[in-house]
Amino acid sequence: LRSSSSVRLSATALIVACLFVENFVFSADFSVLGFREVDDVAFQVSLRNAHQAIHAGRLDKLFSLNDYAYGWVFWAPMVVATYPLFLISQWFAVDWPLIVFPRQVSLLFAVLSLVFMRRVLRQLDVPEWGCASGVLMLALLPTTGYFSMRFGTVNAVAFFSLLTVYLAIRHEPDIQRQAKQAALSLAVAGGIKLSGLLVAPLAFVLIMLRAKGRPFVATL
Repeated sequence: LRSSSSVRLSATALIVACLFVENFVFSADFSVLGFREVDDVAFQVSLRNAHQAIHAGRLDKLFSLNDYAYGWVFWAPMVVATYPLFLISQWFAVDWPLIVFPRQVSLLFAVLSLVFMRRVLRQLDVPEWGCASGVLMLALLPTTGYFSMRFGTVNAVAFFSLLTVYLAIRHEPDIQRQAKQAALSLAVAGGIKLSGLLVAPLAFVLIMLRAKGRPFVATL
């Protein structure tokens, strides 16, 4: 069973590596961006507008960004993180770092989702081979691969939703602290996109079960 778990985790790592490489395809410059993903074109326009606002000293713009109904919780860190890449694009006409970086951020959130998927399963007392299988199945989902190769919020929302579930289900002596941590993660998920709040009822039930001293596994 241990060897089969290793095989599944290795297959997952191979999938992630393939997605990482794929994120460089059609990324040489903005002229070829439309061949890859139309959303990348639109989101890069929003990113450039925000960069230009920062360049003009309008830092308040960071906290009013809401393009495509993605909250500033998503946009502000992305704008700040890519600002040096914007300068490279402007000064040296090297566009690919600015194009590739947001896609790799999506992939990073996918990897973090896989990590916390395993942690949630472990909290449910799933054996290691089952955890490895669950992680591999999540990695094999077409939506996981698709949203790991585009500039967007889906994987970020998925990660914070899984993080919320993990924080609500884990064994934490201080239930108030646990509830606050889960609520903060849920707030970030909803702040990125309102669909992130869909996990709120589940998180509430899990916290209530923990408050009553009833582990979720025992309830099942």
